[in-house]
Amino acid sequence: MAKNVTMYKSYWFDKRIQQHRPDLYIVQICLSKPYSAVAHYNFQEVAPDWSTLNKYKRGQIDEGGYYAEYIQKLFRNKKTIAQKIVDIYHRANGRQVVFCCWEKPGLFCHRNIFAEFANKQFNNLNITEL
Repeated sequence: MAKNVTMYKSYWFDKRIQQHRPDLYIVQICLSKPYSAVAHYNFQEVAPDWSTLNKYKRGQIDEGGYYAEYIQKLFRNKKTIAQKIVDIYHRANGRQVVFCCWEKPGLFCHRNIFAEFANKQFNNLNITEL
């Protein structure tokens, strides 16, 4: 991707996602999705690990601990993530790419950490909320 590219992030219950709009290319970035949701691509390299998610849900780690574990995963997989983002861009074939997970906007969520990481690590990429 030599030019500036904007991609988006959202959650499964955004009305635009639920409408199955043909102009959107939906990318799952979480471990599961609602039964009715359509995902064109499953980007598991940026989904949080079950162990991190479970520790957070059980209160064994806080948001800072979750962030630390998750960001380490992203850095370990940086090369693969970069390659997959380019692949996703090409597969989208002009449609708007939307990375989806479960949390509503404004809540602590790995998609925000992923977007922050990708925006800083990959030149010419801007991921913003849909």
